[in-house]
Amino acid sequence: MRSECCHCAVITYWRNSSLERARWISSLYSKFYEKEDLKGIRETLDSELPTSREIQKLVEEQDAKFTDYLNFFEFMAYLNQCDQLSQADIRALFHYYLLAMWKHEAVRKYVLDDENGYDYLKKLLPKLMP
Repeated sequence: MRSECCHCAVITYWRNSSLERARWISSLYSKFYEKEDLKGIRETLDSELPTSREIQKLVEEQDAKFTDYLNFFEFMAYLNQCDQLSQADIRALFHYYLLAMWKHEAVRKYVLDDENGYDYLKKLLPKLMP
């Protein structure tokens, strides 16, 4: 009888953990794809050539929208580090936009620079890039 209770507790815990993870993923998806500030930066990184002046300007001026965009991915990388978000989830939802960010050398150097504080993202990006 007691082992049945333990088994039920494990199943309940697993279901609750899965539900919580699904909430995180849904929340991240909503924030990334629906927030206007992030849309603008997403479109710029997606459409501009890696050598464009617009990209260089984003990095040099450290525009608040740009840093919000990077902070979003830093938080996502933190959740991955804490095992709240898998690399498979990140690839499924954000890989295209991570690639778009990674293709810009100025952005890549900015993220990898220790002085800018994107430690979690700095560790995660090389694992996800081709």
